[in-house]
Amino acid sequence: FQLSPRGDEQILHLFAPGDAMGEAAMFAGGTFPAHAQAIEDCRLLVVWRDCLLRAIRDDAELAVGMMAGLSAK
Repeated sequence: FQLSPRGDEQILHLFAPGDAMGEAAMFAGGTFPAHAQAIEDCRLLVVWRDCLLRAIRDDAELAVGMMAGLSAK
C-alpha cells in the first residue's frame, strides 16, 4: 500500500503465495516505493541485492526467469 496525501492507505496490489515484490527497485538500486503488510501468517524470503546479482551472473536460466517475471508485471 501507499499513503495518500491525506494519510489514507491505498492498496496497490495483493500478492499471492510465491509472488515476488520489489525486484524492479532492487535492479535499479533503489528502495521499494510502497509499504507491505501481511494480512495472514506468512513466511518471507529476503534476498540481498548483491547475492541476487551474483546468482543472475552465474545462472542464465535464472536471469531469463527474472526477466520474464518482470515483463509480466
